[in-house]
Amino acid sequence: NKIEIVNEIKKGFISQFVLQCNVCKVEHTISTDKNDGRLNTNGAAVTGTISIGCGFSQVNEFESWDSMITAGREEARLAAENRDVDQNGITLIAVVADGAWCKRLYGTKYDAKSGAACIIGYFWVLEINTA
Repeated sequence: NKIEIVNEIKKGFISQFVLQCNVCKVEHTISTDKNDGRLNTNGAAVTGTISIGCGFSQVNEFESWDSMITAGREEARLAAENRDVDQNGITLIAVVADGAWCKRLYGTKYDAKSGAACIIGYFWVLEINTA
């Protein structure tokens, strides 16, 4: 590869990636959002969240992505350490998952607009249970 990502600058839901040429070391920055004066990704996320009756806490939950990526990398490391890989060397991660949401019963049966989901890596479960 002649070009690689050397940095990421996050601004809410917008990322700017700094690319660098390995040959001439010239850097160039690209963004995941246009700066064209129209509603950007951050504004759209806030507008959409407010329009469905949610608030800051729900928008903030979107940002848990970094935590999920970190946890996924740790699970992949543990799987590789345990030699749980396919024929192409891709780690096979065993997980335990569950989800739930409430029903609102105020005269009429409505499904709640939010819920919870949980995915836990199998190695983490084993570590907790055998500790």
